[in-house]
Amino acid sequence: LACFNWPFGSSALYAHQEDALRAAESGHNVIVKTGTGSGKTESFLLPVLSGVLRLNGQGIRGTKAILLYPMNALANDQLLRLRNLLRDSNTGVTFALYTGDSETVTSALGDPLTEHELIRRDDIRRNPPDILLTNYKQLEFLLVRKADRSLFTPALRYVVLDELHSYRGALATEIACLLRRLKARCELKPGELRAIGTSATVSQDAGGDAALARFASGLFDEPFELQDIIGERYREVPILVDPYA
Repeated sequence: LACFNWPFGSSALYAHQEDALRAAESGHNVIVKTGTGSGKTESFLLPVLSGVLRLNGQGIRGTKAILLYPMNALANDQLLRLRNLLRDSNTGVTFALYTGDSETVTSALGDPLTEHELIRRDDIRRNPPDILLTNYKQLEFLLVRKADRSLFTPALRYVVLDELHSYRGALATEIACLLRRLKARCELKPGELRAIGTSATVSQDAGGDAALARFASGLFDEPFELQDIIGERYREVPILVDPYA
């Protein structure tokens, strides 16, 4: 993991990043509910990349992680982050953006990361990447199309729902059904998939973390316990002796 270009460099992780990594590595599903700019992306990339490296070391081929976004703009942003993260890492980890217009968008977003990034759909289907970035509408199409069936195998181990608060009401029901179909297509047994969700906008009303754990359990069809909801803890800042305006 240290081969990647993490934003925190050689500094210590934030507590929620460490907690998320330890929880996922010990077999727990995780929801990270910390503020904007707090490093939620690293909270799920740390366990996902750890798992991908481990599975690659065991010789397991195929897509091992799907990062699911509510809109293409967020998936495009994650593509740029992965390019920076994996550049010159020499780890062999591969990734691909697969949306309705990804073949044109990836080039428009800058130079693809050679040896790590797949762009053409034929290449993605022929040699499924370790990490697949897409949106929930596109995932629906991928599950239906015969040409894309090679992407869904028992190698899948991680599904990440970023911006978890986007899924509510009828849409949440659709996503819950979509995730069940995904697991059925990949022939995953209960407990084989690590489910990770993130959000900077989670209400403390209507039950707080206990209600969030129940919601996530129903959405992913995977167990979430109260301790799997990871929030932020604040460090006390010393008061200045001579305050200034």
